[in-house]
Amino acid sequence: MDNRDGSPTRPALSHLYSIHQDNGDTSGGAIKYSTAVSLRLSYRTLRTFTLKISTTMAAILVFLGCIAIFTPPATTRTEAMNAAASTQPDPFVTEDSSFFPCISFVPEATKCMIDVFKHPVSPHPACCKAISKLQNCSSSFFNGIPSADVILIKSNAVISKPPAMAGINPSGTVQDVASKGEVPERYIHKESDRGALNAPLMAAPVIDIALLFSSSKSGPELEKLRHGLQSWGCFQAINHGMSTEFVDEVRQLAKQFFDLPMEEKLKYSREEAEMEGYGNDMILSNQQILDWTDRLYLTVYPQQSRRFKYWPTNPERFREVVDEYTANVKLISEKILKAMARSLDLDESSFLNQYGEQVKLDARFNFYPRCRNPDLVLGVKPHADGSAITILLQDKEVEGLQFMKGSEWFNAPIIPDALLVNVGDQAEITSNGIFKSPVHRVLTNSERERISLAVFYLPDSEKEIEPLEKLINETQPRLYKSVKNFVGLYFEYYQQGQRPMEAARM
Repeated sequence: MDNRDGSPTRPALSHLYSIHQDNGDTSGGAIKYSTAVSLRLSYRTLRTFTLKISTTMAAILVFLGCIAIFTPPATTRTEAMNAAASTQPDPFVTEDSSFFPCISFVPEATKCMIDVFKHPVSPHPACCKAISKLQNCSSSFFNGIPSADVILIKSNAVISKPPAMAGINPSGTVQDVASKGEVPERYIHKESDRGALNAPLMAAPVIDIALLFSSSKSGPELEKLRHGLQSWGCFQAINHGMSTEFVDEVRQLAKQFFDLPMEEKLKYSREEAEMEGYGNDMILSNQQILDWTDRLYLTVYPQQSRRFKYWPTNPERFREVVDEYTANVKLISEKILKAMARSLDLDESSFLNQYGEQVKLDARFNFYPRCRNPDLVLGVKPHADGSAITILLQDKEVEGLQFMKGSEWFNAPIIPDALLVNVGDQAEITSNGIFKSPVHRVLTNSERERISLAVFYLPDSEKEIEPLEKLINETQPRLYKSVKNFVGLYFEYYQQGQRPMEAARM
């Protein structure tokens, strides 16, 4: 898509990773991870970088031109990009330093950004290295560049060094770490970020799904749904159509899998450049604080996207039950999205139409081992989900999920037969901010392990997500830009404790 002046529009930074964890146990996606990083910036940003060379760099450009004349041309794109990434030294410039040293590698960064425009899905890895050198440049260096682009440029540097962005936790699974009794430094959060289980209970509503579609009783239930999603961003769903016995079996199979001997679970280990499979989260930077959780991550819909090498055959009924459960969750998700639209006096298909026919569902089975020092770690760091909505089956007995409202944390209560449903970032965008995508986290404890299952409903990555026109008016102006492949933004922001929603705001 182009602007009226012919310049390219600026899609958000895309790191081809999936979203999510547990709803707290995140945030949602079934997107195959690639070790390449896709960075798309505005024409204005490229032009600004180029202009910064104009006077100060005139002599250097002449010098570089001479070098180019007498240097044999690179015969391949790989050679050209590797050369661009290696010709300049890394800068050591702090926020308080002059921006002059940064100018010395503007040509290579600009060259790489042009390469990204030509290869938006898979820019050359050397490109990421070149652009990452802008990470420590002084604020004055970025004068004239749109602030959202500055955020994207700087945040990209943390994850731009392959293969570290696809790294596997060198200490193994968290279950292994927990068995040794000590808490490694990589898991320890600074004191201000730690949680406490003695938080008050949240007052999110309990919604009867059957009543939402009752011809005579839907009105009060729809009003309760709208109020809950405006104030808390989540609710507990009952009468969802799955029996107590069935959801208990889902929990039991998850527990049986995580109780298997390690050598059995490792048969389904995720590979280094993959999101799916058994293990824990990828190591994207040396500064990343790790979550105290192991997980089994599966793409469950569409069926042709299932990669059965990651689907356990032990326990015996695992595949069969997961197939049935996720089919039910898809239907429940569609009912909820219809009800959300009706609660806003919209056509019930408004959300579904925007999300497209090629939606995806990812399932994340979460295991939180006991921790000797639970006050030092988090099962999952604070985040909001990148999905449209997330449906969580909580542990039947052990609490740990917390939601933030205002500046205070609240415990999510356990209702054994309920599904906890929360709004994701993409539904907040579609609703133009009426429904809130809540920040949440997961705590651990020293006495009991905890298990949960989150399923993320993900819009078609090729569809543009934007506020619905009927929700934009003088009293409620448009709050968000159009975004595409939103889940591509999610993970790198999550690992840095940032929200990709900030890049989507007007």
